Amino acid sequence: MLLVGPWVYINFFNEDSPTPFSQQQNDQESINSNSAAADATGLWAVTTGSQVGYRIKEQIVLRKLESVGRTDSVTGSLNITQLEVNNVLIEVDMKAVQSDNSQRDRQFRERIMDTSTYPKAIFELKDSIFLSPTPVPGKTISKSVVGNLTLRGVTKEVVFFVSGSLENEVITITGQIPIQFSEWGIPNPSVPAVFIFTEPNGLLEFSLVFKRVEG
Repeated sequence: MLLVGPWVYINFFNEDSPTPFSQQQNDQESINSNSAAADATGLWAVTTGSQVGYRIKEQIVLRKLESVGRTDSVTGSLNITQLEVNNVLIEVDMKAVQSDNSQRDRQFRERIMDTSTYPKAIFELKDSIFLSPTPVPGKTISKSVVGNLTLRGVTKEVVFFVSGSLENEVITITGQIPIQFSEWGIPNPSVPAVFIFTEPNGLLEFSLVFKRVEG
């Protein structure tokens, strides 16, 4: 009888995991080498289409899966002056994160992330990001990012890469941040009693869409 729960879960409730966020890969031959450089100066705010979530590898009985939870309850802004990105602040409503399974979501909100006590995840840029060369509309660029990330009440410095593009007055930024659960005081999501085991780490992944509000 102990195997019934996991068997039902993996055969009836677990959908195919959403693919990781990624920038649309521009065909370099389709980019006009004479394209005008983009003027990105101004204050930009997070807008519709933004998502933040987690990706964790898990094993249920003998089957290996990826669990993914996401939310579009994201707010924040960034500022660009003279090709320098600064004053980046992003907040995520952790209570709104959902996967394909309500039991997993309850574990996430209660035992794992304790969202009643720590309702928000917060990222604040620490070192400015310099845009060089000047962005070309529609072309993806990659940059290293250094900032402070707060999860479950713990704030730590993180270093990671992002990909970004500016097109039609919209900035899109995607990336992943590796999270070692023990370093953040996050209980391991494994539930041995029902033969569900996860890796001791996961990914915080995001796709952020910004529109200019000043500038």
